Amino acid sequence: MSEIDKEIMARLKNKLSEANANLEKNTREVTLVGRSYHVIRPGELYPGVWGWDSAFHAIGLAHQSLNRALEELEVSALGQAKDGRIPSILFYDAQEAQKIYFPAPNIWQAKSKLGLDITGISQPPVFGYALKRALELQVPSKEDEPRIRALFDVAFDYQKFWYEHRDPEGNGLVVTVHPWETGRDNCAEWDQFLDRVRERQSYKDFDFDASLRMDNRRCVDPLHRPTDENYKMFIYLLENLKATNYSIQDTQGQYRDDIPFCMQDIGIISMLQLANDALIELCDEYGSTAQKVQLEAWRDLTTKNVRDVLWNDSDNCYQSRDVHTGQLTQVTNGSYLSFATNIPTATQISKMLNILDDWQENMNVKFNIPSIAPDHKSFESERYWRGPTWTIVNYVVVMGLLNQAKRYDDKAFYDAASSLMAQTLTLIDDDPDFYEYHDPLTGKGCGDKDFGFTSVALLELMAMVNK
Repeated sequence: MSEIDKEIMARLKNKLSEANANLEKNTREVTLVGRSYHVIRPGELYPGVWGWDSAFHAIGLAHQSLNRALEELEVSALGQAKDGRIPSILFYDAQEAQKIYFPAPNIWQAKSKLGLDITGISQPPVFGYALKRALELQVPSKEDEPRIRALFDVAFDYQKFWYEHRDPEGNGLVVTVHPWETGRDNCAEWDQFLDRVRERQSYKDFDFDASLRMDNRRCVDPLHRPTDENYKMFIYLLENLKATNYSIQDTQGQYRDDIPFCMQDIGIISMLQLANDALIELCDEYGSTAQKVQLEAWRDLTTKNVRDVLWNDSDNCYQSRDVHTGQLTQVTNGSYLSFATNIPTATQISKMLNILDDWQENMNVKFNIPSIAPDHKSFESERYWRGPTWTIVNYVVVMGLLNQAKRYDDKAFYDAASSLMAQTLTLIDDDPDFYEYHDPLTGKGCGDKDFGFTSVALLELMAMVNK
């Protein structure tokens, strides 16, 4: 499958045990709603259950145990809010979070429908796809069926949240209202739109005490983390949303038009579409006819309008869009998550791959896919989402490219998947510490160590190699 030599491949096979050990190392036993659970925290920096991290962790766990994979998803589901939202964080220990993480539950002041401490926002909706992928890796037993059906309903309600509470234009192009929600927190993609928010007098008057931050003082080089100015924006947007109980609809269900940050993020929309497809496949066994009809309607609506609205003919790429202005953003690694869906045409895929080739041939990128174009004025190769390559994103893109190669019977797409896989596995092979993200120019590991995302990426990519 890949272009990696046999010596590296042998090392990577041995490293699979280290990936599993990382997931075990980050496992915590917690008591929630009167019951004991095992759950993985992403890394040492992150004291809680992060939404899309947890879904990917479930995929990693499924390489060893379906029971643990389902348990991971069940814990994440405990954080589901009344509106169906799976939160960006479920805090299983508020006191610990208060000591080592900001903003902690006392800032968010949000609860799940079971009364657990959560954030008021979500993250890319990987949950539905993770359920399907876990069931591909391990054959469920009859005893597993009630758990799977319950998780399917959680996943369906999560999809429903996006379409019923985050679709102001009614076109399936759901919106995100906070950079943290995108998972690509401080990506330079958002800069020009957040600059407009900074012009608000309420932002200028907003008092933010940067000393409250702990992420840049614990176990991570502060140069790898967002700046204080970024954090001021994050907390300003949080407080703005908290004022309306994190809803972007008024009491009559009408969408507010005063949301400071309102983006149709191609990353979120791509993962939502991936989950639509996954749940449609699971529906015959674990869902209902009505759920399947609804999922297909959501999928078709999103497909049509992503193609019509989010393709940038000038940049030859899918991009996010600012709802306030209609302006498209930038080429990012989030753009390439669209490869995992039924959205892009063969011509569009080829044009997007040409961009990656140009970055490698002319811009010193050794390891695709950087968070943003290396010639962007704000590109920083080691700072969180402002340049680094993320192996977990690459895994989804490789998976998508392999599916597109079959869909279009195109060897060039297969070769592109093989090349990206080789680069990503080489990154992991060169990294003894399973870093959170990597410098795309040098391969240097950055961020947190022993990270769940990177462990799962290795497990999944090696499974593709061995197919």
